[in-house]
Amino acid sequence: MTWIGANETIRIRHNKTGATSYLPLLPEVGEAILKYLQKSRPKTAFREVFIRCCAPYRPFKGGSNLGRLEIGR
Repeated sequence: MTWIGANETIRIRHNKTGATSYLPLLPEVGEAILKYLQKSRPKTAFREVFIRCCAPYRPFKGGSNLGRLEIGR
């Protein structure tokens, strides 16, 4: 997932097909993701956005859609 701030969109690359989707990012959703990343996400070197909330802190397994989102930098 790449957050394109000026356009308020997110870019998601689909691993299975290699296709890319550009989706609108509502301000409320963007603020919620930002708040999660700054205050709630466990500290870890993994680049995935959503991490398990219990130790060991690691990404969700491959079968989960949450496991496929990564921070785009």
